[in-house]
Amino acid sequence: MHLADGKPYMFEERWVSVAATPEIVDADLSKISANEWLVLHAPYTKGDISFSAVLASENEAKILRTQKNEPLFLIERTTWEGEKGITSARLVFAPGYRMHTAL
Repeated sequence: MHLADGKPYMFEERWVSVAATPEIVDADLSKISANEWLVLHAPYTKGDISFSAVLASENEAKILRTQKNEPLFLIERTTWEGEKGITSARLVFAPGYRMHTAL
């Protein structure tokens, strides 16, 4: 769960390959997020990312303080070291979230 101004704006589900990053087993993820730890300790050679919309599940709606079947923005990302998968993340954003990038 990620908060902004005390309100939930993103729910993250992350899977990390212990085979690819065995040191994460001993990492204190209460002091550093899994994402931050991976950035510092698990360089990747490639990745993929997808963007889509989904309808909120009952659990997602409860976590993001919205209604079931409310449209939500979804980002799915996987990183690889060669052919070895490192991590996969599913990021679901609360209603009204807007992604902006500059070119």
